[in-house]
Amino acid sequence: MAMQEQQRGQEQSLDLPLYGATFREAFRRFWLKDFTFTGRASRSEYWLVYRLGAIVSILSYALDYAVTALKDPVIGYSVLVLMLTVAVVCMVPGLALCVRRLHDANFSGWWLLLGLVPFVGSMALLVMFTRRTNPLGVRFDVVRARPTAPPIPLAPGLAGPPPVDGGGSLPRPTAHAAPAQGARSESGRSGARWALAGLGALILVVVLAVAASSLLGSVGQAAPAQSAQEQATPEANPYSLPVDPREDALRAQLKADPSWEQYSDGLFIKWEPGKSACQGVGAHGCATALLENISMVPCEGGTIEMSLMSNGKRVWSSSAKLPELSQGLPTEIGVPFDPSLQGDSVNLDWIDCS
Repeated sequence: MAMQEQQRGQEQSLDLPLYGATFREAFRRFWLKDFTFTGRASRSEYWLVYRLGAIVSILSYALDYAVTALKDPVIGYSVLVLMLTVAVVCMVPGLALCVRRLHDANFSGWWLLLGLVPFVGSMALLVMFTRRTNPLGVRFDVVRARPTAPPIPLAPGLAGPPPVDGGGSLPRPTAHAAPAQGARSESGRSGARWALAGLGALILVVVLAVAASSLLGSVGQAAPAQSAQEQATPEANPYSLPVDPREDALRAQLKADPSWEQYSDGLFIKWEPGKSACQGVGAHGCATALLENISMVPCEGGTIEMSLMSNGKRVWSSSAKLPELSQGLPTEIGVPFDPSLQGDSVNLDWIDCS
């Protein structure tokens, strides 16, 4: 009997703010009043739960960073499901706690919409949450009425209540009116809890379905690639261009001619002393060479640079634009130099073929 009276007193205390609440009490009231947007919440009730939420947020960010570094899709989807579930479950109770804290400072719960204003609204709400209790905030309290005790029967021979207006008796209050309203309220809260639980379960199922389909798709794509790689020869490269027989024939032909030098895998150069492919420059001021592209991919332009040397030292460097170099078509290129410069040789610096 004493235990029932104690529990009844605790239920009634939920209608009023608890000042100086401990962490256990604040956490308990946070969940017991999860859908209660009426009444008030003390600063200790609010800030203890707020600190717990901040710690959970920091841990979730750290966990997300660690999972990203692991690059494991299974662990990543599991952590995502956990974070979404916690966010959905705590969303409505958190909003209700914020509204009750505003009520305790004598502010309407509609002030919570300030959070929609970037930065300024959040700062204003933070100041409002830190305000001390305002006694005028009692106007937001909705204390549930206690059920009226049943009438006590009178002993035989005792007089009843005095008549009213010619013989009527005083009306007796209905004993079950207040409990019926409380029952409807509790029924509504229970339905809201079940709705929130259903929403969380739906999100969980959707995320798990997406994760399963993604994993199955990645496994299905990896299996054919692995089998194809096993069937291929060790020398084959699936990302290389198809083999061009003409390219191999041109490479063998130019390598057999000692006058040609291989610059890169697809470019060969042949010096042509005594020739001038430069317009308006004397023979001694133009270095001329033949370039041949053996690759099936044409060189659609670029730059060639050469240096005039004297006794092994660079005297001057000059460059020229390259025309389009097609496969198997040698092209004459001239790089002009100042005719007044003296040199004994010309070196090829680089060829930029795009």
